[in-house]
Amino acid sequence: MSVFGLFGPKHGHLSLYNDLCRLHNIDRKTRQVLDRIIQAYSIQEQGRIFIDGTYIVKACSDSGFADDREMLRELSFRWFGRRT
Repeated sequence: MSVFGLFGPKHGHLSLYNDLCRLHNIDRKTRQVLDRIIQAYSIQEQGRIFIDGTYIVKACSDSGFADDREMLRELSFRWFGRRT
């Protein structure tokens, strides 16, 4: 399924987020951490986590994500070209 043009009652923000996770081959553990970030920072448009690196940077300094810090640093570098 294409991630382009999927807006409407059946294909909203969550559907786009799910498609982006599949497109980027996000594994289960990473997906669970991204889901926790989305919940912790009340991100309404879940797909924003793929285009706004500030959420991952913020999570890297959050003690609630201490166990995931290395993985988040790798994502930050891979997606946004910056080390946190």
